Amino acid sequence: VVTMRTAEMDDIKAVACSELSVEKNLSVFNGEMWVPADSFSVGDRVKVTLTLKADTDMDYVVVEDKRAATFEPVEQLPQPVWSEGLCFYRENRDSQTNLFIRHLTRGTYVLTYELFATQAGSFSSGVAGVQSQYNPAIAAHSAGAAVTVK
Repeated sequence: VVTMRTAEMDDIKAVACSELSVEKNLSVFNGEMWVPADSFSVGDRVKVTLTLKADTDMDYVVVEDKRAATFEPVEQLPQPVWSEGLCFYRENRDSQTNLFIRHLTRGTYVLTYELFATQAGSFSSGVAGVQSQYNPAIAAHSAGAAVTVK
């Protein structure tokens, strides 16, 4: 008999390896500046900030950022993006945003994209995962969090 256990999103802790880590933060635009938040209003513009730390050069790295069901990307179409000295391809799916990085050199990268809060309620924000496609043992994910939209 297999017993399944589900965990609350707040209980999921970040996991990293010595070569790679990822941290996910949400913030809201208050009209003047971006402010860290986990509570939003319908219609708010929300910024996702993913901080990647790589201790070695890697090729073909994929970031999968799961979104709360209330969030819709501001930029809907897939496109190449230049940020932090990286060129990567961003693709939005129904429940996540994927970033495909061809070459990730050693260092720290702060990658962002924006969303809109569309529905009121309590949601799981989802975790951001990162993995080397050449060496799948090099992988990490961010901590989980709950999101409230009023």
